[in-house]
Amino acid sequence: MTTVAFVGKSGTGKSHIATAVAKKIGADAFIDDGLLISSDKIVAGVSAKKEPTKIASIRRAIFTDAEHARQVRAAIKKNNFQKLMIIGTSDSMVYEIADKIGAGQVEHIYRIEEFATPDDISKARQIRKESGKHVIPVPTFEIKKDFSGYFIDSFKQFMTGKRWGDIVETNKSVVRPTFSYMGGFSISDQVLVTICQHEAKKINGIVKVTGVVVEPVETGVKLYMDVTVKFGIHIPTTMTKAKQVIKEVAEELTAINVNSINIHVKRIVY
Repeated sequence: MTTVAFVGKSGTGKSHIATAVAKKIGADAFIDDGLLISSDKIVAGVSAKKEPTKIASIRRAIFTDAEHARQVRAAIKKNNFQKLMIIGTSDSMVYEIADKIGAGQVEHIYRIEEFATPDDISKARQIRKESGKHVIPVPTFEIKKDFSGYFIDSFKQFMTGKRWGDIVETNKSVVRPTFSYMGGFSISDQVLVTICQHEAKKINGIVKVTGVVVEPVETGVKLYMDVTVKFGIHIPTTMTKAKQVIKEVAEELTAINVNSINIHVKRIVY
């Protein structure tokens, strides 16, 4: 396996163009902030952006945790990648990562300036400074369960022009890590209760929501609802529709994963 590196200072937009750079140089996998990524999928690892502090994030990114490093080493060996790209903020960082994950000698180092213009880098730094946003170069479904509560957005990017040759399509997710200097935030259970009540009343056949319980779980929440319905409706169909609508709206408004919704019909009225 050939190992190369992609280096740029923090906040210069490395993750933003990581997938496109990997495709450009022929790397079939890359390491970014503790994750081993290939073909828009997380193959192994734990994102440094999940860590509660900046120091913990750095330690995660350079694989100081032995078990974390072992899992990624095993995944690299299992998948037989031909070319691995390691992303880092300095030469010493990528050398250290290569050693920790058993990737061998780094044969070439690419610089952010080779792929991004000064204007691109300036804009990336401004976004990081003003909003604390970080990019993870994989689609939303790959990370959402791990970033419940501080997932911000997802987007698809098309890289064109002489720098890239053919059009390169990449998928990305935007998060605000817990270590971001923008500060933390929380979403009250009452917010979810209100969403459930509001959306349920829009469903034809549901008269009233008499109770909502929010149960936090590791990857999101479970919701339990008691409702009153009109006589004559087809209850299974109505409840299935209600669960679908409530789940979609709650996840869109809060970015919290709704793992399940259980609706109990307590009363039927004429």
